[in-house]
This record gives sequence, C-alpha cells and structure tokens, in this order.
Amino acid sequence: MLGRFPRFNRSTSWDRHGHGSVLMIDLRILGWAGKDLTLRQTTERFGPWLTSSLWLLLVTGILMVVGEPVRELVTFSFWLKMRSSRLAQSRR
Repeated sequence: MLGRFPRFNRSTSWDRHGHGSVLMIDLRILGWAGKDLTLRQTTERFGPWLTSSLWLLLVTGILMVVGEPVRELVTFSFWLKMRSSRLAQSRR
C-alpha cells in the first residue's frame, strides 16, 4: 500500500499544495514509500514546500506575538518552541 502512495501523491492536489511534504520525506527515510526515488530527489521535490511553510509560520508567529505579546511571551510552550527551533538550527 505505501509503495503506491508516491504515485497517488503525484496525481492529487496534495503535491500541488505542499501537503504531506514532511510525511513523504519521513516515509522515504524509513524506506516505506518512494523507493523509486533517492532521498536527495525526494528532498529536492518537497524541500521548497517545507521552506515556504516555515517562512509562513515565522511571519504569522511574529504577527501573533506583536498582537498579544504578554500572552505569548509568558507561556512555557512559546519558549520551548523557541529553544527547540534554535537547537534544530544549530545542528545543521
């Protein structure tokens, strides 16, 4: 079943709208899908969608903090997310 998923993904709106990019890369890494493509090909195909999504999240996150700074800046989850993002960035 998972072997057919990459073909399904190419023929549906999932691929055109970037949904499932992380899922497809994860399934490829695990070797459960996309065996006909190399990991580099999979990353090159879905990477731009991931990058665009991260930029959109950054912009909306900044707007949210500007809109309600007190509520956002005092939550544990906000600071956990910031530390996790920084850690992921430093491991590149």
